[in-house]
Amino acid sequence: MPSASLSNVCKGLAAAEIVSIDFKAALRLYWRLPTDRSVCNRVGKALLHRDHETDRRKPNVLSRSNITRSLIVDAACDVLGESGHGGLTAATLVKQSGISKGGIYHHFDHMDDIVIAAYQKTAREVFTGLGRRTPKTFDAYMFDVEKLLFEGLFKNPKTMRIMHELLPRAMYDNAFGEKRQAIADIGIERQVQILSETLHGTTTEAELRVTLKSVSVFLSGLAIHFQMTGNLGECKEMWASFRTMMSEQVDKL
Repeated sequence: MPSASLSNVCKGLAAAEIVSIDFKAALRLYWRLPTDRSVCNRVGKALLHRDHETDRRKPNVLSRSNITRSLIVDAACDVLGESGHGGLTAATLVKQSGISKGGIYHHFDHMDDIVIAAYQKTAREVFTGLGRRTPKTFDAYMFDVEKLLFEGLFKNPKTMRIMHELLPRAMYDNAFGEKRQAIADIGIERQVQILSETLHGTTTEAELRVTLKSVSVFLSGLAIHFQMTGNLGECKEMWASFRTMMSEQVDKL
């Protein structure tokens, strides 16, 4: 996008006092280009020029703090996806996000908080599709999970890395593991609510909760197995056996 065009966008934003979430990505892209840094600054001012009272009256408008946090988390996702947990340092995050070290630690107390936020964002994006479906049977739900797994997650190595590389650490670092599990539990609870409604009370919420936690544990193990072996055919066979077993078990409840 030429500078003149982006400048006109900035003026339009400033005049209308409207911020679209789509401009967050544009701002982040231009922030990385030194030749366009002045243009980015104008975009930033257009996005952030309203005072706190205006942001409070318009809850759908991004505040300065929310925009900065989003930029940091997006950058962390990029680094984690490319280099893994070992590659995420304050220095790499500063380089990737264009935000100073002081700015990063103003919004996050510790690097672990950024890692957890990146995991939460990625998990939300991965499992959003499941929340839009209303399967009539548990096996239909497992079919939806299967599509998400083999047509989505397993074809995106960066997302796989963010989702599952942190699992070994979560096993040995109790505090970190509890935070990661809390995010997983939120997703499980959403699925419990959806399934309890679509299955029409044939299975209790407690039974569904236990079942979905078992599915979550199996998916983590299967993802790690795929990362270690790269054998997609073997993973599909393992999943097919597990899916049949769980569907039969739910039918007996």
